[in-house]
Formats: sequence, C-alpha cells, structure tokens
Amino acid sequence: MPYAFKKYDPYIKKDKGCRTQLPLKLGFAATIHKCQGMSLERVDIDCRGIFQYGQLVVAVSRATTKKGLRIQNFKKEYIQRPPANILRFYENVTKEYTDDNVCCTESFCNIDYDPVSTPFIASVTENDTSDEEGDEEAMLELIDSYSDNVEEHVELPAGVDIISAIETIKHASPANQIQENENLAVNYLKDHPDNVKQFVSKVWWKLVQYKTDAFKQDQIDNKAINSFYVKFNELLSSDLYKKDVTKLYDCLFTTVTMEQFNVAFQLVAYIRKKVVSEEVSTIKQKAEERAENERGKEFTESEGGRGKIRYLGGWCLSRIKNTIRKRIMDNVYKAKNVKLVNNLIVKKDMIEHLLVSESEITESSKFVESLHETCRRQNIRKGLTHISDDCFNFFTTLDREVRKLESNANLQLHGKHFPLFQKTELSNMPSVTTEWKELFVQCDVNVQASFIHEIFAEVIEKYLRMSNAQLRKDYMTSQHLKKSEATRKQIKMRTETAMKTVFNMTTIMNDTSNQKIISHRRLQSEVMKSNKFLVDKFKKTELQTLCAFYGVSYKSQQTKNALSEALIPVITAADNMDSHTATVSSTSCEPSSSGHVSGNKRKRTVTEYPCGVCLHDASSNSVGCDRCDKWFHGVCVGEDLDALSDSEWFCPKCRK
Repeated sequence: MPYAFKKYDPYIKKDKGCRTQLPLKLGFAATIHKCQGMSLERVDIDCRGIFQYGQLVVAVSRATTKKGLRIQNFKKEYIQRPPANILRFYENVTKEYTDDNVCCTESFCNIDYDPVSTPFIASVTENDTSDEEGDEEAMLELIDSYSDNVEEHVELPAGVDIISAIETIKHASPANQIQENENLAVNYLKDHPDNVKQFVSKVWWKLVQYKTDAFKQDQIDNKAINSFYVKFNELLSSDLYKKDVTKLYDCLFTTVTMEQFNVAFQLVAYIRKKVVSEEVSTIKQKAEERAENERGKEFTESEGGRGKIRYLGGWCLSRIKNTIRKRIMDNVYKAKNVKLVNNLIVKKDMIEHLLVSESEITESSKFVESLHETCRRQNIRKGLTHISDDCFNFFTTLDREVRKLESNANLQLHGKHFPLFQKTELSNMPSVTTEWKELFVQCDVNVQASFIHEIFAEVIEKYLRMSNAQLRKDYMTSQHLKKSEATRKQIKMRTETAMKTVFNMTTIMNDTSNQKIISHRRLQSEVMKSNKFLVDKFKKTELQTLCAFYGVSYKSQQTKNALSEALIPVITAADNMDSHTATVSSTSCEPSSSGHVSGNKRKRTVTEYPCGVCLHDASSNSVGCDRCDKWFHGVCVGEDLDALSDSEWFCPKCRK
C-alpha cells in the first residue's frame, strides 16, 4: 500500500513538505529453461508459452514453499504425461554391474522406441483465462501434490500460552497510528494461529539450542548469559529471521511493516523469557535438591570454635542490652512514653537474666574450655559480657543450624536474599525457638511472649550479621589462596619450561651456527649469572674441550675449578669461539666401532690417546702430529684424511 510521511518545521509551525511513495520491490523475469536448478522463495509462473512436456513441473518445483508460489493463465492441457519412449528408457536403462565393466559398453539399440513426439501447442491468447471446466481443480491438485520442505518443529511446553502472550501485546487504547497498526498486526496473528505456531516453534527450537550451548554447567555465570544474548541478537539481525517474519504475516509478495516487526519482536521476547526461565527453574530445582541433602550435614566442633560461639553470644546480648538502655535514657523523661519505657525495662531485665558475672561463670560453668576465648579478649577493665551455660547451649544450637544453611546450594538459590532466607528459616525452626523460650521459664520478671519473640529476632539478626561477615571473610581468603596457588602454579610451569631447555656439551656440538655464536652467547650469559656454572654443568673432559675451542692452554692434571677459572675471562671477552673449531660437530665424538686399522701412518688406530680437540677416543679416522705426537680426528681439525700425503703434518697449535 502507499506510504506517506511529512516533514514538520517547528519554527514556522508548518509542514515543509510531504511525500507519498509506493514500496516497490524489484522482480526479475526468466524463462523456465534459464531458472532450472534454482531455489526461489517467491515464484510467479505465467503458463502462456509452455510448449513441452514437464515444463510446468520444472517451473513449479523452483518454489521452496506453497505460500511463495502463484500460477497464472493455467490450463489443464499443460499437464501431460511424458511420451512412452521416455518411460521405457528409464525402465530399461538400469543394468546390473559387472566386474569386467562390460555393462558400460552394452548397446540399447535393440529397444524399440517410438518416434519423438512433437511438442504440443496451446492456444492461449493475451486475455485468455482459465475458465474451462476442470482447470481450477487441476491446478489445485498440482499445487497440493507439491510438498513444502518444512523442517519438523518442537512441541512447546505446557506452560507456554502464546495466545495470552499475543493478547498482552495489544494496546488497550492506542494513542497514535503506530499503536493502531500494531493492533492490526496482533489481530492478524490471532486470526492465523497456524502461522503463529510454526513461527514460535522455530524460534523456540533455535533459542533452546542457544541455551544448551551457552549454559553447559548448572551455574549460570555472566559469560554464559552474554554468550546466549549475543546469539539471540545475531538471530534477530539475520536474514533467516526476516524470512520467518515474512512467512508469519504471509507477506511473500509485499513488504513487512515496522509495526509487524515490532509485534514479532515482542512475541520473540516472550519466548526468550520462557526459555531462560525454564533453564533457571531446572537449576533452581537442582539447587533445592542439593540444599535438602546438605541440610542434615554435621560439622565437627572444637573447643576454640565453641569458645568463639560463647564470645559471640555475649557480644550479641551486650549490643542489644546497650541499645535498649539508650532507648530508655532517651524516653525516660517523656510522660507520653511511660509504657514504652516500662516495656524496655522488662526487656533489659530479660537479657540480664541470661548474663552472669565472670567469677560466677568461672566457678560454676560446665564448659570451662569455652571461657578461654572470652578471657583472652578481655582487657584490663574486664568489660566483656559472659553468658550462662544454658544460653551458651542455645547459641551452640543456633550456630549449628546457621552453618547447615550456609551451603553453596542455598547461596546459589537465594543470591542477595540469602540473609533474609536464613532469618526466616531460623525463626521457624522448632529446635531453635523452643530452646530460646526455655531460657525464660525461671525468669523473675513478668515475661511476655511478644517480648521473647522480639528479643529472639534481634539476636538472630545480630548473630547472622557476624556469621555472614565471617563467611565472606573465609570466602575472600579462599579466593586469595586460589589466586596465590594459581600464581605459584604459573611460576612452577615457567621454571619447569626453563629447566627443559638444557644446555650442555651436546648442545654445543650440535650447534651449526657460524663459529658456534649461539652457544657462545649462551655460555657468556650463564657464566655472568654464576661463576659455578661451568663446574656444575660440565665434566672435566668437556671443560678441556671448551679450552680447545677457545684456545686456552691447559694441563691434564688441572682440576675442574682451575679449568673454569681459566675459561670464564676468555668466554666473557671473546666474540665467538675459535674459528678453527667451527667445523667441530657431534660426529667427532662418536668413534667408529669397526676398529679398522688403516695401513697408512696417518690413519692408524690409536686407542690409548684421546683426540687433541674433543678428547674422545681417536680409534679411527685420525691423524697424528709429528711434533707433539698427539692424535686428532680429521673432522676436528678440518682435514681430509684421504688427501693427506706421507709427509710431515702438524696440528694447528704446533703450526703457530
């Protein structure tokens, strides 16, 4: 329908302009042959010009749903069976498979086919309509034979009332045109319950999937909630959701209005609330079951803990007594508050009935160990309050019940209302209330039941305040310990990672960098950190090899400490290892096991002397110096033994 809007100028108090536009959407025409293989949501088929069998079926099968299909200028004659030769071809074309693939070479020429039939020509004029008898029934039969490929939808829970939800969206007294349009959209949904059921089922199924992916644990945290709402918002902005809203209002050939989208969103918001509440109710039920199982849990008690309970009981009664005394002093000189003052005096006497002096409780108490905590906290004035043994038994029972309520299940179940839950449970707990009332059976003052209840409520409130403060302190301490443990774990992992990077003589031998610069830099950093590094990490023979690498002279009888002291200043000052040792590799340290003795003097096997560079057994592939009479592996000195002559040969050190 046409859409009109105006632009109002508040300064001139007039409409600056108005505009009326038609919300047209582009549509493209294509031949049936051209659109083969396509999947189209909205198809308008013009049957004029159909000239071949199966052409109409191809056009109809392009549509994904019945709602997106419209057929014009239809005639019953367009629906024709294919020629018999086509049917016979499909009946005879199937052959059994053979291993020698002979079936692929067989000919079907012996099958008798009819001549190819000529295309039929339908006489349809420009203004022709389908008024012939049976045309409309044939078209409806054709469309009914086409099945929508609609996915199955889940059944909604019994507590989800979509009709009531739609009714709540409707405005009782619309104040503007937008609300009136929304009411029209609501009325449309009420008149089309099948569309609503299909739409709600699809959205419910998707949100349940999002909920399952996000809330993988029983405890719902902020990360899981954010993940759920991110996916929910992605759904609202997706093209699939827009298509579902289009199908909801049967607007396949028109544009969905803003008001219709608003109504659909409010319906989806209702579904989202039900999905989340369903998850919350499940978690709440599990928490209630755990809380019920933890209710009968027993806790171990120590003398130190019992002493703290006695101290807290005296603190609670002392604070209540001081509050009552202050109220008495504020109202004692007011004539209209005489009754209030008398009631406060009775309450004060009732509390004093539960208190005893230090000397009396020390002599008569059955729980002497429980007095140590109060005595330890006393100062020179001895002003802390002591309670009787009967009152101490009451606070012990109270603390036991409080600790049973302080469970993770109850904290998760009640959240910020946890203190109120504790107070309500304790106030209705027979074991606690009965023991509290028995404390005033032998009280000398005129005790009233209302006063007992009021003082009990104040005691519960004071004790819970201290208990929850201790609970929070313990929780923060445990969190700090967990954080410290995680920090220590990270430090341990880093230390283990550093220890895994072993640096020894094998690492140096396997170093293929130019002049072993990598190993040299590592040695420099290690000896700068600790002077004992070479002594702790290397053997004596390995230190002698390092001396050969850096050109440091040494004697075989020198100790590891002496070799280390000679090496450290050279390693620190050098830019790299000696260039003549750059060819040293791990292969020089692995003598041949064959024991073959070459006939050449330069290649004879010497098992009694080590290599002058790597100090390993020079049993093969070695050459001897004619001056110092030491033997060297060919690879250690960079010599090709096969190319050496029988003339004199000197080691690098003797050449200098």
